[in-house]
Amino acid sequence: MNHKFSKYFFIIVIIVTSSFLIFKVFNYYSQKIKYNSLENVFLEMNYAEVYSGALKGLPDLSTVLGSSQSFREPDRITELPVLVNDPDGGEVSIFVGLEQAFSIEYSKKLGNDTYLYIDYEYRDKKLLGSIEISNSNSSLVWAKSDYWIDKKGVKR
Repeated sequence: MNHKFSKYFFIIVIIVTSSFLIFKVFNYYSQKIKYNSLENVFLEMNYAEVYSGALKGLPDLSTVLGSSQSFREPDRITELPVLVNDPDGGEVSIFVGLEQAFSIEYSKKLGNDTYLYIDYEYRDKKLLGSIEISNSNSSLVWAKSDYWIDKKGVKR
């Protein structure tokens, strides 16, 4: 009787251990495939923030930047302010969001209700730059990114 119990116990331990190892190997390769599908640094930075913790060893972009803000569901797009020691009062922000929206923006207040925006936006495998002088404290790139996410059909 004792020998039979030992045999069944050993079989159960083998099955549990094998299942755990198979799960770990599957998880490792699925993460590797997902990481390799990120074609460039912009997609990698966006993925790191939008899918926080999904890939082991890939830190949140907000953590890397030292930003006080981070992207969390159900956000559609989030601004990550980055602390920059600009004596003229300029600010750098990075916008991340669903559907691979990614923008880097330098903004500076020039005077009474006049702002300068220098933006780089990555979308559809293209990096686009723009310079804007506006009387609004929100840039055109922010509005375009929000519109683009709506156009892609992301539900609010």
